[in-house]
Amino acid sequence: MSLTVPVAEIINSSTNPLLAIDPSWERVPLGKIAKVLNGFAFKSELFNDKKGTPLIRIRDIGNNKTECYYDGVFDEAYVIHPGDLLVGMDGDFNCSTWRGPKALLNQRVCKIEVNIEQYNRKFLEYVLPGYLKAINENTSSQTVKHLSSRSISEILLPNPPLTEQQRIVARVEALLSHVNAARERLSRVPLIMKKFRQAVLAAACSGGLTEGWRKENPDIEEANKLVKRLESIRKQFKIREISSIDNLELSDLPDSWTWIRLANIAIVMDPDHKMPKSSDGGIIFISPKDFKENYQIDMTKTKRISDEEFLRLSKKFVPRPLDILYSRIGADLGKARKAPQDIKFHISYSLAVIRQLGEMENSDYLFWLLNSMFIRNQAFENVRSIGVPDLGLRDIDNFIIPLPPLAEQYEIVRRVGLLFERADAIDREVEAATRRCERLTQAVLGKAFRGELTRNL
Repeated sequence: MSLTVPVAEIINSSTNPLLAIDPSWERVPLGKIAKVLNGFAFKSELFNDKKGTPLIRIRDIGNNKTECYYDGVFDEAYVIHPGDLLVGMDGDFNCSTWRGPKALLNQRVCKIEVNIEQYNRKFLEYVLPGYLKAINENTSSQTVKHLSSRSISEILLPNPPLTEQQRIVARVEALLSHVNAARERLSRVPLIMKKFRQAVLAAACSGGLTEGWRKENPDIEEANKLVKRLESIRKQFKIREISSIDNLELSDLPDSWTWIRLANIAIVMDPDHKMPKSSDGGIIFISPKDFKENYQIDMTKTKRISDEEFLRLSKKFVPRPLDILYSRIGADLGKARKAPQDIKFHISYSLAVIRQLGEMENSDYLFWLLNSMFIRNQAFENVRSIGVPDLGLRDIDNFIIPLPPLAEQYEIVRRVGLLFERADAIDREVEAATRRCERLTQAVLGKAFRGELTRNL
């Protein structure tokens, strides 16, 4: 839905400190000091990921890059240059200066062209986000929120003298220089921690993580004996035939380890492909979109299905608490999450269930291995679809697995858990520091817009 409350009423009734102004200043409608250019509805059939001109969509605001290109003719009026101020007109109403390459302005994104003889462009960059947030908070919607160019033009901005705007910008940038530098350093930490976690998993599945442990425990049972015991369990199921690995060139493993296919230690199943209907307050229905980056599942926004749909899906199989849910279709392909405990649920056909056999059932080693780049690279290599990525069950069966002895699996899982706990603690510290930077930024901007930073200059 669109805005139903007048913009002026939102501003006048707001208690947001970013919307307050010095009593000596007047306000001016944005449309008086700038032009609002709406994006164009370019034909989606001409979109692609490499050929043509970069195309800016709502998702690209703030990213300074786009992975979408438009391979067709266009009007030069919709060309965006580095430094242009953009606003997203759906969703969160984000605002950002474009710092990517020359690109096209797609629909539901607008460009704000400031008359620099009337208003300081940088001052507008600092001021506008607070007003857009206030409008967003007052826009009711059951689906996606929408913002019109008319509403943007009606935003009543603080209008101090142009020379004072320039002084405010200089003062804000001086005060925030250290904050922005800290924020920039903090923004690099998540990628560092992501690489750290993958390095831990790489060491885990190569034997490097437990090299010292093996020397201290030389008499543990070798992994190939475990595989032989599981073979008798496999024969109880109608499982697809396992491809041989005898002719493959594989790297050396510790002596007590062995190379196998995933199907040697687990069965892989997918649910009925008929999409169930949604049902308010029904049974949880998990899909890849519910997978969080911290290897958890977000249960707060899952789709719900009726008891009847659950029973229909359950005719094929019912997911169990010790199952591994594996994304095999779509952009999130190749991610593993543990099945929820103590709740009733079913899964989308975009997921497969990997159910470990026998003694493997209580080991989390395979779960972590599936999330490593060693397995994810195998998944990406076997994607069959040109459009939506699609990984078949046999492809998952055929994943090549470095299997340690069961006792070593438990030790690997323990060490991975400890190292990931440390990484999680660092993530929490970074999040807290980022929030402090944001609070400090908001405090500085609030003072700036009330004229307090330049009052005595």
